Amino acid sequence: MITLQECCREGCKRLKQALVEDAEYDARRLFESVFGMNRQALLLHGGGPAEESLCEEFRNKIEQRAAGRPLQYILGEWEFYGLPFFVGEGVLIPREETALLVDAAAEFCRGVPAPRILDLCAGSGAISVACAATIPGASVTACELSLQAMEYLRKNAERNRAAVQIRRCDVLAPQPEDAFPQQDVILSNPPYIETAVLPGLQREVRREPEMALDGGADGLKFYRAILTGWLRFLRPGGLLAVECGLGQAHIIEQMFRGCGLRTSVRKDFAGIDRAVCGQRPESDCILPENQVE
Repeated sequence: MITLQECCREGCKRLKQALVEDAEYDARRLFESVFGMNRQALLLHGGGPAEESLCEEFRNKIEQRAAGRPLQYILGEWEFYGLPFFVGEGVLIPREETALLVDAAAEFCRGVPAPRILDLCAGSGAISVACAATIPGASVTACELSLQAMEYLRKNAERNRAAVQIRRCDVLAPQPEDAFPQQDVILSNPPYIETAVLPGLQREVRREPEMALDGGADGLKFYRAILTGWLRFLRPGGLLAVECGLGQAHIIEQMFRGCGLRTSVRKDFAGIDRAVCGQRPESDCILPENQVE
């Protein structure tokens, strides 16, 4: 029988052989999920024997990771904005840079009584659930098309006791004029990767749902749809904030300005322009659809 420390080292070695980035971190997280021992506990008790059945479970998870399955899917959950979220095949994995949108909404809603917030392309509910859980009095609506993602959204709202209204709708499709009341904030982390780039993405990213990644030929089709079809649901003075990919912020900011929005850009932890914010003026000057390029 091998020791706990040896079992963990074996897993780490296998992930390094498979060229997994952050192999040591991933091995420790998988080890903790099986044995219930964090790094400190392993240092203190690693010389003890490892139960064979748990070793097999750990090795199975290690092989899944070595084959390219995302760590988050193997664990079945991931933290975002200090909250736990269920994740798995069929839903985009929450990423720390998306917290910029929640921050923007929270700052804007200070002093706004019972703010209305609309989350487009909601996925797992990371944005909408975090807003509902942390912004006092917020009335949050999450819009998602994928039935798989909606199930995660529902479970994550329940798990975090977040009052989120969930609606199935296609952000790219026209919406009735009375589909939504006027919103104080509209947020979205839409698909923004160029279609031609998808096959060359990191293998772990390719395991995530294509419909949550594919932003069309130039990666911008969802931003156009939001501006032409959804901006009318934003009240005068309200905030629109979207996440974007590397090199897209300047173009999206120009699109926002073309619709009369006052813009700002937020950088992520790597210094990349990652979120574009636009405030609708109190005096309305939204351009019609054919003027959004």
